[in-house]
Amino acid sequence: MTLEEKIKEGLRLIKEDKYPQALQVLGEAYIISPNHKELLDCIAFLWQRISEGDYDLIPETAQQFIMRGNARLDKKEYGTAYSDYSQAIKIDAQCDYAYKCRGLAMALQGNHKEAHKDYSIATKLNHNRGEYWDDAATSFEAIGDIMQAHLCHETAVKKSPDDARLWYNYGLFFINCLNDINSALEKFNKALEILPKFEEALVNRDYLLKIQKQKNS
Repeated sequence: MTLEEKIKEGLRLIKEDKYPQALQVLGEAYIISPNHKELLDCIAFLWQRISEGDYDLIPETAQQFIMRGNARLDKKEYGTAYSDYSQAIKIDAQCDYAYKCRGLAMALQGNHKEAHKDYSIATKLNHNRGEYWDDAATSFEAIGDIMQAHLCHETAVKKSPDDARLWYNYGLFFINCLNDINSALEKFNKALEILPKFEEALVNRDYLLKIQKQKNS
């Protein structure tokens, strides 16, 4: 089955309350597309329902531990999510997405130095994924290394130039770390070229335009 067919089949099984079977099908889809938003939402829902019900389902593969970790992360259970990601890494030490997720679990707990370590590993394992460089940039910002943050943001948009979120985050970097309104506006506008209805980018761009107008008046 194709990715969309697997998702469709998983949704059908969810409607029939066949949660373990649905998780198996959607887990196969997850391997194909680990960042598919609808898919991730479904998997988080499934793990929640399974944890509430009478199901004897224990993760076995790295992907299954990541999926359960993501569901726990959504519920702000950062410690148990971290444990699931660590177990995924124990099973598959080359799983770049597991390092990215574990880094996020650490960052959400305020442990940015440890988060940075995992983000760095993710970029080494998969250096072509802009999202990972964006994560690394955020961690550099948190620990105060602005120069490295700048380099990582630049690398992120070069690796994934069609990702509006990365351009938006680059814009936030310019305004929050460098107080550079012109550069921030340039990045926000780039994000909006890709995704015209990107609400956060629209709000921040309009806000900066008002500030710019006040300064020039």
